[in-house]
Amino acid sequence: DQDGRDREFVCSSERFHESNQSIAQELSSLGLRIMPGKERELRKYLRGFVLPEAYRRRCVDRTGWVNVETPLYVLPNQVIGLDQKEPVIFQPEAHSPVVLTMHKKGSLDQWHAFVVRPCIGNPYLLFSLCASYASPLLKHLRMDCGGFHFYGASSRGKTTLLQVAASSWGCGIDPASGDNSFVGRWNSTGNAFEATASAHNDGILLLDEMGTCSASNFGALIYGLFGGEGKKRLNKQSGLRSTRSWRILALSTGELSTSQRISEEAGRKAMAGQLVRMADIPINNGIIIDTHGKASDEFVTELKYNCGEYYGVSAPLFIEGLVGLSSSSEALTNTLRTLVDAAEGELLAGLNLESCQRRVVKRFAMVVVAGWLSIRFNIIRCEGREVMESVRAVMMDWLGDNSNIPEGQRGLEAVKNFILRNPDRFRPIGNENSSVRNLAGFLDTGIGLYLLTTEGLAEACAGFNKDMVLSELDRLDFLMTGEEGRMNRKFTVRGVGRTRLYGIREGLLGHDYAD
Repeated sequence: DQDGRDREFVCSSERFHESNQSIAQELSSLGLRIMPGKERELRKYLRGFVLPEAYRRRCVDRTGWVNVETPLYVLPNQVIGLDQKEPVIFQPEAHSPVVLTMHKKGSLDQWHAFVVRPCIGNPYLLFSLCASYASPLLKHLRMDCGGFHFYGASSRGKTTLLQVAASSWGCGIDPASGDNSFVGRWNSTGNAFEATASAHNDGILLLDEMGTCSASNFGALIYGLFGGEGKKRLNKQSGLRSTRSWRILALSTGELSTSQRISEEAGRKAMAGQLVRMADIPINNGIIIDTHGKASDEFVTELKYNCGEYYGVSAPLFIEGLVGLSSSSEALTNTLRTLVDAAEGELLAGLNLESCQRRVVKRFAMVVVAGWLSIRFNIIRCEGREVMESVRAVMMDWLGDNSNIPEGQRGLEAVKNFILRNPDRFRPIGNENSSVRNLAGFLDTGIGLYLLTTEGLAEACAGFNKDMVLSELDRLDFLMTGEEGRMNRKFTVRGVGRTRLYGIREGLLGHDYAD
């Protein structure tokens, strides 16, 4: 450069065919003198070189696993792998957040003393710490993206959970106190979320304050964020641009649940798929149980401060340990699957859950395994049993939250409440002279049966999946099914004749899942 220092500039071959001047601009910023107007000649000059193999590099534009036979993981300042046959260089998109936030400060022992040790005895803090290592497991387990959303009133310590997780990878300072925090915020556009998710590929994505998100269709944003792929867009030549993709586990906070945030938008209701992707976990009484002999406020203040003083040392060590577990990607996959199956079996013991809930439990199991492995790699120094108990405690809070009740159960409650609120919309089956406005069905008092029309049932389900609601009614014997397993059957109604209706037994009105 102009100061006589040797500088290294890595450029992918495809960039020499760009029509803009970005290569010249980047070289200029590194100190190379370039005459204005000579940018095109510079590109031609550089492209004319035939580089020896020793100077060739493989460029990747995001962190995470590189698709090779042996495990290879790219960080902004480090490439971790057993056998690097070709040098790999990290070349992120412009303004990639991880470049500024993913670095190290302090030693592992300092981080453990000032960040990890206070988390022991506090299930939510230990859960967050273990979850910070779970995302690198997604690829090898072939699991979908997903997240955990902690919600509740302010001053419950929710942001502290994110700071603890952030300290594994980079600067864990409170995002309200500094620009270089690894903790991000929800106040972004859809396009920005794509870039942010891609930048954190195979790592943890931390998003604070869901209430700051101004997306007009938050439910669609949840599907998109955890779909693992950005929207398809056209370039200037009307061809498809390359799409961003990512694998992430996210931790999120907010005063409202994901379900409540979606319901704020007129006419929208949270779907089971959205609540599977982002599991709502209520924070009712704060996250601190054991203050380790300190006053509660002092404990939290010190922990938050320490997350911004000692950080970024443990995640690379976890990746190194993960890479060293097996000699091939296939062997690593088999090892991790065995561990997750064992953790999942332990978490499911004594529970009778629906398939959508089991998908979330598998994500909890992945967090358990991440915690177990961090102990094995001497990163978190506690007992494996404590990891399991912490994850189970958080999982049971998730299961106890109303918004996480399976769709069939919530739909059944909606039907029950509809009948209780609208008794005047059911005409007695034997009274054709009774005038009923906005008829929803009929009532057979002789056998205690509400007979709903197709339209009446759709309204009663309140947007929940009708088939799932009917299956739940049938499972609990509140539905009088028809021939050959049909969910409706023919009834004779005076003044109407013989017609197909949905027969719901009046015992439903006294049903309570808590009993």
